[in-house]
Amino acid sequence: MIRGWQQRLERLQPADRELLTAASLVGVDRYLGAMAGLLLRTAVVRPGTDVEQMESIRGRTDTIIFEQAADPLLSPVTIAAQLNISLRQLYRAFSGTESPAARIRRRRLEHAAELLARRAAPSQVERIAQECGFVSAEYFSRAFRREFGLSPQAWLSASRLRWAKHQLRVSQASISDIALAAGYSEQSALTRALRRECGQTPAAWRRATPNAAEANRQ
Repeated sequence: MIRGWQQRLERLQPADRELLTAASLVGVDRYLGAMAGLLLRTAVVRPGTDVEQMESIRGRTDTIIFEQAADPLLSPVTIAAQLNISLRQLYRAFSGTESPAARIRRRRLEHAAELLARRAAPSQVERIAQECGFVSAEYFSRAFRREFGLSPQAWLSASRLRWAKHQLRVSQASISDIALAAGYSEQSALTRALRRECGQTPAAWRRATPNAAEANRQ
């Protein structure tokens, strides 16, 4: 086709050749301009619609994560499949904010912290990690420390002692019963933990607010 145009141009007079060439360039320029406009019109999505779509994707993603975080197979790939969108669309919806993968990890860690705060036994830490969707106990421990500044075992110990201190002040239960209910093997274990943190025995801690239990009953 190009060779044909060249042959035609060679048979024309110079003035006609210049005119035809200029006219062709103008036509090509107009054609390219029209194509560019068409591409822009079809590529640009209305801002309102785009924002609504992104918000919808984020909302549905958070719901899936909250309900399914305990599933170790949950990942951005499986979330995108459930939403019937591409992985690229999923990450685009979270551009500039916490990524889907980070949200999954955070939800799992928050759930683990909740379970540990219920005064689970130290031997249950690995089981709790599995229940919350972590395949590796070592990875769980590292991620937990990064998120909360404490290892799972330290978080468990702190939660246990915090509960025992509260019970010593507001209940009439014996120190031994409180220690066992908090998850300590015996009263002396609670005593050692409270001494390390506060420098006081459970009895001294209880005497610090002698009217707390009475006020609580009233």
